[in-house]
Amino acid sequence: MLLHSPPPLTPALPIRSLPPSTPSPSNSPRTPSTPAMNVPCYCRLPAAIYRSVAEEQLQRRTDSTIREGNEIGENWRD
Repeated sequence: MLLHSPPPLTPALPIRSLPPSTPSPSNSPRTPSTPAMNVPCYCRLPAAIYRSVAEEQLQRRTDSTIREGNEIGENWRD
């Protein structure tokens, strides 16, 4: 299983190396737009990771708050 994971990751490297080679001197006005188009693709993954981490932290805080509330409630009953 571990031997199969590196091959899917390697195709991403040639894709990243293509954008710098594609801009030619004649297309100099277009060169600023091509990196801008690639930026959202690379930014979406970190945003999704940050979102999932934030959701996990929020869930942990909610769970701990519920536990604390239950403990306070049990202590109050005594």
